[in-house]
Amino acid sequence: MYWNHRITDSGELDDTGRYEIIEVHYADDGKIILADDVKLIGETKEELQELLEQILKDIKDSPLLSTGQAYAHRNFPKEN
Repeated sequence: MYWNHRITDSGELDDTGRYEIIEVHYADDGKIILADDVKLIGETKEELQELLEQILKDIKDSPLLSTGQAYAHRNFPKEN
């Protein structure tokens, strides 16, 4: 499993074009298994700055992720 930060769009046709940064977790095969809000927490000021630098690197290196792609893992088949 691995994770990174991605920019996602709203995915809604009637939306005003909002974007957000989310944390995305992947299975070993690259399939998204979790998408969550970003929480900026550090034990020191320097640790928090390093986290922000990593987020900036991640979002610069990754293409835009649609909301549908980010949250597709939530669409589980209905059980009887």
